[in-house]
Amino acid sequence: MDAIECILKRRSIRRYKPEPLVEGDLERIIELASWAPSWANSQCVRYVAITGSRKAQLAEFLGQGSKALAVSQAPVVLAVCAIHGKSGVLPGRPDNDKGDAWTYFDCGGAVQTLCLAAFALGYGTLQIGAFDYQGAAQLLDIPSDMELVELVAVGFADIDAAAPARLTVAELLDHRN
Repeated sequence: MDAIECILKRRSIRRYKPEPLVEGDLERIIELASWAPSWANSQCVRYVAITGSRKAQLAEFLGQGSKALAVSQAPVVLAVCAIHGKSGVLPGRPDNDKGDAWTYFDCGGAVQTLCLAAFALGYGTLQIGAFDYQGAAQLLDIPSDMELVELVAVGFADIDAAAPARLTVAELLDHRN
């Protein structure tokens, strides 16, 4: 699958088959995600793979609905974390007016790369950003020098998700001379 096809066909998946990931594929997905760009090559993003009973406990922090269902069904849920003070800062001071907010740009790029890599290997993914971050971080024993940024469910899709409408290029792009 080429990059353009991967970009155009990847969808957010909210239902998963009970099959586990193929051995070695999770590590390959993370390896590919490590190639995402980051501020000054800071590589501040880290992942925690959640399976088994802890995954069921994690679903409790998502309330009711499709996110909780996805977390409970997906064979693996990745907690995407970032090391504090590593991105967007020089020793002792922010590098620009965005400062350590660059952490979120780095996480976004890494997760997009992760989702495309997973799709290219035959998996569906769902990015989850609405949940009890503090409770989930405690459950997952996220160290205090790191921040839990989002969750990503990964598994074999049990649904064909339709493509949502997209804005046109004319609506998205403005030219300035």
